[in-house]
Amino acid sequence: MSPALLSGIAAVLYLAAAGDEVRQFLQRAPNRRRWFVGLTGLGLSVHWLAASLAMGLFNPVWSFSLGTVISLTASMVALSVLYLRWRQPVNLALMPLLTLIALITAVAMLSPSQGRQVTSSMGIGMHVVLSLGAFAILLIAGVQAILLGWQNRALKTHQVRLLGLLPPIIRMERMLFDLITLGFITLTLALASGWWFVDDLFAQHLAHKTLLSLIAWGIFAGLLTGRRLYGWRGFTAAAWALSGIAVLTIGTLGTKIILEVILERI
Repeated sequence: MSPALLSGIAAVLYLAAAGDEVRQFLQRAPNRRRWFVGLTGLGLSVHWLAASLAMGLFNPVWSFSLGTVISLTASMVALSVLYLRWRQPVNLALMPLLTLIALITAVAMLSPSQGRQVTSSMGIGMHVVLSLGAFAILLIAGVQAILLGWQNRALKTHQVRLLGLLPPIIRMERMLFDLITLGFITLTLALASGWWFVDDLFAQHLAHKTLLSLIAWGIFAGLLTGRRLYGWRGFTAAAWALSGIAVLTIGTLGTKIILEVILERI
């Protein structure tokens, strides 16, 4: 079965999970977490199978094309959404994100390109998983920061009806910093594993990615320090979080898009 078809099946399962959450909310039905966990978990299994076939997981050489990297990143975001939904009720806060993941999953494998070839190894695999995992967690933290800012604005303008779509603001803020802390730790491990397992992190094709990842690491370190020492919260915390994820996005996906799509280089 082709990776494109498997990706389409995974996308349908993600949409079914998001749709069931919306249905439960509109009908005020009892919250049935097991349906969401089951549908999303099955979607993730199919998604990872599609990505594994596309990159040649069981071959001596792995191929990391733009479509494969985007698909793997989307799968890590979906895993993070699944974890958050399993831990606590998040109402509809993450359902638009899961819908976007489904759309990205469906189209990422439609026009596969020849990606950079990497000799398969456990160390490189661990570095890739940690890097994409850190990006996925911090991407959700960025979405969380946007929602938190919107929630603060709704409170100030007394838009009470809209607030029912989100968990309480204290829980939202705690979730934001839990995500940033987890993402920061994962990013630290990703950089450390890259330093250990990648031959030259500052080679020509990796220098920009490494430098931008280090800058993002510094931004998130500054945010967590400011939170601990000065109690940063609200718009200040959101601004720092969004700045960090913007830099990390450019380093993770932006440079690959420029190299493969615009400059047509691997």
